[in-house]
Amino acid sequence: PASTYLSATFVSAARGRALGTHVIGGSLAFLLTPVLAIAVARYSGSWRYSFVALSVAPLVAGVMMLITTARVATTERPPTEQERADQGSALASLRGIGPLVFVALGEQLLTASMFAYIPFFLVDQHHVPSDLAGLSISLLAGIGIISAPVGGALSDRFGRAPVLIAVTASVGPLILALTYVPYGVGMIVVLLLYGLSMNTRLPVLESLFADAIPAHRRSTVLGMYYFIGQESSGLTTPLVGRLIDATDPVTAFTMLGVVGTLLSLVLVRYRGTLMRPRGALAGAVLVP
Repeated sequence: PASTYLSATFVSAARGRALGTHVIGGSLAFLLTPVLAIAVARYSGSWRYSFVALSVAPLVAGVMMLITTARVATTERPPTEQERADQGSALASLRGIGPLVFVALGEQLLTASMFAYIPFFLVDQHHVPSDLAGLSISLLAGIGIISAPVGGALSDRFGRAPVLIAVTASVGPLILALTYVPYGVGMIVVLLLYGLSMNTRLPVLESLFADAIPAHRRSTVLGMYYFIGQESSGLTTPLVGRLIDATDPVTAFTMLGVVGTLLSLVLVRYRGTLMRPRGALAGAVLVP
């Protein structure tokens, strides 16, 4: 992944800011794509043309990537003795940051599984027009333009674990606030804070992995993280939808908020343990 390349390019003191800046591209896509899709659908009278229009950019980008990467010569070499020795250090570092990453992944699954249902919640609960409710996705993801690089920079300054614990512990209370705050300015503020928490977590977690894992193992570890974080949400999202159908949006979101708050309490209660170095590399990673 691109984060592996950036992690190898930038030193630890600037790594969080660099990875946060990288997230800006994805946040811009989430910010602009719904707006463009709605505009094309309104102008053409059909959502089909929105999909056709928006498919052009990734097709062009794919062709450009093929052309660009075809010019890059790649060489493979067997791992050195030092790299083989570092494998044990990588496993020790994973054990050191494992509890913190595990809880953060739990909160990430909550936010990812309910992300798609927020527009439906706004329509059903607050009677927001569907096209306006769809823009909430842009608001949630678009705030990453600011929060991702700022969060990465804060982790460079204060350490990965303190920033990660702060943004992750806010997930549960924010879900409950989203469920019960009346529609209006308060709801917009909650959505912004929810988006801040969601987008800040990614570059900090990536930086934490990059600091702890030797360079030749980062792609594997980050690939496993993305697989667990993204593919698992493909299983949990339909379950949340089933829960909403079986109960109602408020009850379902309340249950998710309670689970998230319990995880938040675990983070706050054991923050000292989670920030304490556990391995040879973890001591230099979690807190500066």
